[in-house]
Amino acid sequence: MNGKITTEKLQRFGLGLFKPDLYLDSILQLEVPEGIEHLILDLDGVLTPKGRLKLIPEIVSKVSYLSNILDVVILTNRTSHYFNSQRLRFIRKIEMLYGVPVVPSRIPKPLKGAFELACEVLGARDTASVAMVGDSIIADVMGARLAGLGFVVKVKSLSNNGVIYEPIAVPTDAYSCSRE
Repeated sequence: MNGKITTEKLQRFGLGLFKPDLYLDSILQLEVPEGIEHLILDLDGVLTPKGRLKLIPEIVSKVSYLSNILDVVILTNRTSHYFNSQRLRFIRKIEMLYGVPVVPSRIPKPLKGAFELACEVLGARDTASVAMVGDSIIADVMGARLAGLGFVVKVKSLSNNGVIYEPIAVPTDAYSCSRE
C-alpha cells in the first residue's frame, strides 16, 4: 500500500477543505493565477500584523498593484466586539490608502457567509473566478473551500512586530479555546 498523501486521499477523508492551492511566505510573492478575476484578502495577519493597526508600505504597494489588474476586496472576520470606533477608523484608512473596499463581516470565518458577502461586494457571479489569500488554515482556507472559491493561497502570518511567523495552531475567531 502506498503511504503517500495524495489529493485524492485528502478529498476522500474530507481533508481537502484544509489544503490550499499555494503556500507563500508573504503576499508580496503573490502572482495572479490564470482565470482569476477577483481577489479576497484577509486583513489581520496578511496585510497587517495580527492585533495591530499598523500598515506596511511594501504590502500597501502590492495591494495597489493587484487592484489595478483585478477586483480586490479586503475581508476581516473580527466579531462585533472588535468593531470599536478606533478599528472602524482604521478600516476607513485602509480603504482610502489601498483604494479597495474593506468588508468587516460580522459573520465569522470559516462560515461561508463571510466569503459570500465579499463575493457580493466584488460583483463576482462565479466563485471559480475568485481567489482568497489568508493566513489561517481553518478560517481562511477551509472557509474559502466551503464557499467554493476557485483558488486559495495560504501565507505565513505577520506577527505583532511585522515579522513573518507560522503559528502551530490557529483557533477560529468565532470560538475561544481558552479555559477560565
